[in-house]
Amino acid sequence: MSEKEMGSDSTTFEGRFAALLSQYAGAADQAIDAMAIAGNAAETAPRSRTWTGPVRLFGPSLRGARVLLLLLGLMAMLVGGAIVFGIPPARPVPPAAPAFAPDELLLVNGRNQIVAVTISSGERRVVAEGAVMDVSPDRTRLVRVPMGWGTERHPVGGSSLIITDAAGSDLAQVPYGAANAAWSPDGRYIAFTHRPAAGQPRGSGEYGGGQYSVWDTATGAVTRLLGPTPDIGWTPSWASDSRHVLLTTDRGLVVTDLDGDLVQTIPGTDGGSLGYWSPDGAHILHEHVTPGYEGSEALRNGYLELLAVGPGISTEVVTRFEPYISAASWSPDGRIVAGTSVDGVTVVSMEDLSEFRVVYPRERLGSDWGVAVEWSPDGRRLAFVAWDTLADEFTLFGADATGGEATELMPGVGPVPFVGW
Repeated sequence: MSEKEMGSDSTTFEGRFAALLSQYAGAADQAIDAMAIAGNAAETAPRSRTWTGPVRLFGPSLRGARVLLLLLGLMAMLVGGAIVFGIPPARPVPPAAPAFAPDELLLVNGRNQIVAVTISSGERRVVAEGAVMDVSPDRTRLVRVPMGWGTERHPVGGSSLIITDAAGSDLAQVPYGAANAAWSPDGRYIAFTHRPAAGQPRGSGEYGGGQYSVWDTATGAVTRLLGPTPDIGWTPSWASDSRHVLLTTDRGLVVTDLDGDLVQTIPGTDGGSLGYWSPDGAHILHEHVTPGYEGSEALRNGYLELLAVGPGISTEVVTRFEPYISAASWSPDGRIVAGTSVDGVTVVSMEDLSEFRVVYPRERLGSDWGVAVEWSPDGRRLAFVAWDTLADEFTLFGADATGGEATELMPGVGPVPFVGW
C-alpha cells in the first residue's frame, strides 16, 4: 500500500471510530464497556483493500493498537474533564422512601395499634402503636401520639408527637402530646392542638381548653400559634400555600401565619365555628355547631356555609348547605364535599350544590352522631366507620365518589378514632 493509501485508510477509520466514541462520550455518566467499544471499532475499520505487502502480519495488530490508543485517550479525556470541570462521578440512586400504597388505608384498632389495611386484598400490618393524627401528603410518613384516650373524636394522648415512616420506623419527635394534627400541603409543617404548658392560660370545657402550635419538621422548631382554644380545639386547616393556618378559637375562626401572628378573623364566626379550607385555597367551609345540642339535634340546629376567599384572605358567604352536613371534608380535587346530614352519610358536588346524594342511610347508622369521612388519594372513593345495624357491629365502609351506595370493606373493626388514607 502506498503512503497515500495508508493515510486515506487511517483517516476513514479514525473518522468512524471518533463518531462511535462521541456516542459513548455523550453518556459519560454511565458505565462504558471498553471491550464493546474496541470490538465495534474493529468491526467498523475499513477492509476494502487487501494488503499484501511485507508487513501484512502486522496490519491487524497495528489496527488494534490504534483502537486501544484511542480508547485510552478517550478515558484520559473523560477523567481529565471530570477533574478540570468538577464533574461529579456517577452515584447510585438511593432507594425511594417507603410509602403507603394507594389502596392502603390506616385505622386504629381496639388494642391501640395503628394498622395499615390493603383494601384490595384485606391484608393487614401493624405500623406502630398509639393514635395516628394525619398522613403526610406524599404518603411516606404519619404523625402519631404513642397512646390515645379521650373521646372517639378527640383521641387526646401521650407526652410526645412522633413522625413515623410507612415501614414503622420513628424519624423525629417533639415533647407535646396532641389531640389533633394536620400536615401542611408541602409536607414540611405540622399544625397541632395540645394541652397548655404549665403556667399557660386554660380555657373552659371538658378538657380545659387547648393550645395551637406548629412544628417545622425541617428545623425541629415548635412555634406557638394561639390559645386557649374552646374545649380541646379542633384540627387546624391549612391554606394551599402552606404559610397560613385556619384555627377555631374562642373568638371565632382566625387565620394566622407561621409566626403565630393574626392575619385575619373570619366575620360571622364565633366559638362554635369550625373551618375547613379547600385544597386550592379558594373556599372555606364554615360549620357552626350550636352549643347545648347533641346528636341529631345538633344536626338540625347547626349549619354549613360555603365562603369564597378573596384578596387578603377576605371572605364572603356564597351559599348555605341545605340540609346541613356536619364534619364536612373536601375531596382531594376540591370538587366534592362529604359528611353526615340528617339523612345519613352524604356527598354533594360543588358543580351543583342542590344535588345531595346519600351513600349510607341514617337508619343504618344506629346512632344520632355523624361519622368522619376520609377520601382516597385519587379522590375516587371515600371510607368511613359506622355501626351496621344489620350485622350489629362497627364496620368499615367504602363508597364510590360519583355513584352508588356504600359497600362493606371490613367487618368488626371496632369504634376506631381514626380512619384515613
